[in-house]
Amino acid sequence: MPIKNKICFECETLNDYNSKFCINCGTKLDSLKYPKKYKVKEKKRNVIKKSRNPAIYFGIFIFISVVMLFTFFKINNLKWEESDNNNITQLQINNDLLNEIDILKKRLQINANDVESSILLGNIYFDIDNKSEAILYYKKALGIDSTNSDVRVDMAICYYESGDPNTAIKEMEKSLKFQPNHSKALYNLGIVNYSTGNTATAAQWWKKLLLVESQGELADKVKEYLNKITEQ
Repeated sequence: MPIKNKICFECETLNDYNSKFCINCGTKLDSLKYPKKYKVKEKKRNVIKKSRNPAIYFGIFIFISVVMLFTFFKINNLKWEESDNNNITQLQINNDLLNEIDILKKRLQINANDVESSILLGNIYFDIDNKSEAILYYKKALGIDSTNSDVRVDMAICYYESGDPNTAIKEMEKSLKFQPNHSKALYNLGIVNYSTGNTATAAQWWKKLLLVESQGELADKVKEYLNKITEQ
């Protein structure tokens, strides 16, 4: 269907299709240029588009930043919680240990000849690396039962680790008078002598151990030491 009217984009007056100028304002109707009103509208749209893009990027930046901060604090919070839990666990262990020590000492106050409580106290102090207290309670136990070679060897190890190898050797040798084939005493006599440079004496004790105990963890360690001595 043919178009019968032309619109003037200046004053929006309808003109005859064949008209070249607006009958109202005289504007040329066959111009290929955009009318002023539409130019303004187009510019406004462009301005809006340009003003939106930075806002979008800024919003994305804020969102990513928030996510990263949340992740950072979440991870660190987990670490802090884990650290707090470890501290609580350690505190609980320390409290339980202190309670156990307190109970054992009260038993000894009631019965000074309680060998078991003395040995347990010695073992606790041995494990927490308080060698002087461990020696004190091992001596109490040995004062009641001097034939306990296990206790005497543990006490000897405390002397050795406290920097007194000579007393350690004497106590281990004394333990063998009550139990000549005590494998732990034989092994540690070799260790103490070896560490002080008496390799020949160490080898003698270790060879004696192999006669008593030819298989097992101690025997395997002893064989390694004897091989080192042979290579020297």
